[in-house]
Amino acid sequence: MTSIGSNKSIVILGASCRAAAQRAARAGFQPHAFDLFVDRDLIDCSQTGQLDALQGSEKLWRNPHWNGMPMLLAGGMEHRPELVDRLRSHGLRSGVTGWMLKELRAIENWQSWAFCAGIGFPETRFFRPPEANPSSFPAESQNAQWLRKRRKGAGGIGIVVESFSSATESDEEPQHYWQRRLDGISIGVSFLSDAVRNHTLGSALSLTQEDVWGPEPYSYRGSISPIALPPVIAQQLDRFGDIVRSEVGHRGLWQADFIVSRDQLSLLEINPRWSASMELLDALGQIAISGQDVSEPQSSLVDWHVQSLGESPIPTQRSRGPSDSKTVCWIGKCIVYAQRDQHIDDRLLESWWRNRWHGSLQELEAGVRYADIPPAPSTMERGYPILSCFAAGNSGESIVNQFREATCNIFTSH
Repeated sequence: MTSIGSNKSIVILGASCRAAAQRAARAGFQPHAFDLFVDRDLIDCSQTGQLDALQGSEKLWRNPHWNGMPMLLAGGMEHRPELVDRLRSHGLRSGVTGWMLKELRAIENWQSWAFCAGIGFPETRFFRPPEANPSSFPAESQNAQWLRKRRKGAGGIGIVVESFSSATESDEEPQHYWQRRLDGISIGVSFLSDAVRNHTLGSALSLTQEDVWGPEPYSYRGSISPIALPPVIAQQLDRFGDIVRSEVGHRGLWQADFIVSRDQLSLLEINPRWSASMELLDALGQIAISGQDVSEPQSSLVDWHVQSLGESPIPTQRSRGPSDSKTVCWIGKCIVYAQRDQHIDDRLLESWWRNRWHGSLQELEAGVRYADIPPAPSTMERGYPILSCFAAGNSGESIVNQFREATCNIFTSH
């Protein structure tokens, strides 16, 4: 593989970098990924390193090849603003600074931007002092279900359903906050901000606990894309993206989660990084450059992320549908969690590896494929994410059915 100093090198950092690295490699980049898990298919498509080891790697900091190289943030990096600033100080190009990450993750900003965009935001409280009298709150607040969330949470982990009157967090800088639970469907929306404007790239429907198993009620289980949204919601998303970009001035790929209920859109959170559903949009070829011949390969989201770090605007538009298959129109991703302590042996690993996903839609016409495959035999504790499944079909229901069957047979070698 080309060295990290090549013209199309890119540094990718996060808890799980396989998806972004795979899409980057398919777009002609030479990715260098710093990751927590270092899965086998990440090793197969990129140069790799341990994210935790990066923090103290003085030799790497002094590498002259850093200078001018683009950087793409993946899962969890929104909580490491100091590391991002340090990488920037050593020459890596990023569309966000540490300050921008903090602004984009500030709950108070989420509420303000949602209000300005004319969309909803859950009733939110940051703490309830123990001496507060629950009866002082409106009756609808007392009787509602509330979700206790971690300020530095990710993937829906640690979200607890409780009544507001039982909340006793009273720290001056609480680690949790409470939001009134909203009914509706959960979607993730991908955006791209460049030097001039913001682009709404596409949406994905989040899988629920009724679809597939997860260790906690709000654990991220996966996504299905594309989904059709009413014009009024599409307009609200465009307006919301414009507001966030103008307020913060960041560039590059970012994502936000929303609840949709009866054509009412409500913001849940902003993730200023590559998100779990972006590889689905990228594989679909759902976005096209304005004026591009549909017979030509469409630009990757990774390409656009890198271009957005420059001074020229990116002329994007929605494509009418998938570009590399005539028979597949929906694609889904499902996280497989260990439902009990589970030993993963060589036999299983090789079975998954033979059926691994390389990133194209055509592969999925033959059935479910696997990704994020562990690099070596091990025992996974209950609730641990083992790997990801990918499927495609002509409806979301058909994809969910494939996931259910696959998760039942996941520990049987083929």
